[in-house]
Amino acid sequence: MNFASATAYIPTPVQFLYGASKAAVIHLTRTMASALAPRFRVNAISPGWVATEGTRVVKDQMIEEVKSLPVPRAGTPDELARIAVWLATDPATAYITGATINANGGAVMS
Repeated sequence: MNFASATAYIPTPVQFLYGASKAAVIHLTRTMASALAPRFRVNAISPGWVATEGTRVVKDQMIEEVKSLPVPRAGTPDELARIAVWLATDPATAYITGATINANGGAVMS
């Protein structure tokens, strides 16, 4: 399981290196999924804003940006953990590999 970011899809001039590295995580996920199948499944989660201790520093920016989302709030660490557990353990996901789950309130839809 890899973690990317909505920033991989949304150009942000002040975070261009971060965005490029997260886009690379998506490519790495696909490449690993191809190379390791059928023995292993490799997927990624691409979160948007998540309310954590780390985002307290930019809380005002986060609050303003999430207002425009279809789901107008920040995500929670618990929500992302549940997606990871679902992908790793639910038999319904046994045929999913190379996927990126966009868990970002609708900031990126694909």
